[in-house]
Amino acid sequence: MDAFGIVHRDYKGETVIGETFSHMAGETSGGRQVEGRLGTGLEQIRSPKFIQKDGGLHRVVWMPKEIKERYREVIEAKGLYDKIATEEDVKNTDELMAWLDEHKHPWLLGEVELPE
Repeated sequence: MDAFGIVHRDYKGETVIGETFSHMAGETSGGRQVEGRLGTGLEQIRSPKFIQKDGGLHRVVWMPKEIKERYREVIEAKGLYDKIATEEDVKNTDELMAWLDEHKHPWLLGEVELPE
C-alpha cells in the first residue's frame, strides 16, 4: 500500500506489520539507516512539514489508539480521524487494506498529491 504507520516506544503490542517497537528499534539502533524506518519525535505530527514530501498525515494509515487520541485535533483538522486505523480496528495488513478501502482513505484512493 506504500503508506506509513506510526508507533511509539511505549506501545507493547505488535504493529499491523507484525513487529514490535522494540524489534524495529533494534534494527535501527546505533544510528543505522534502514529503508522503511524513520525515527522522529511524536510532536512532529503537529508540524505542517511532517513527512511533507511523502504526503504528510494523508499517507499515514495506522497508529496505536493512544497516539490517535493524543493528536486527535491535528488528525481531525486534516479530515483523517475516521480514516486511520488502530490496533483495535485491524490486526494485520490484509485487514488493514480492507479497512482502509471501507473507510475511503485518501491515500489509497489516489487523492493525495505529493509536492515536487
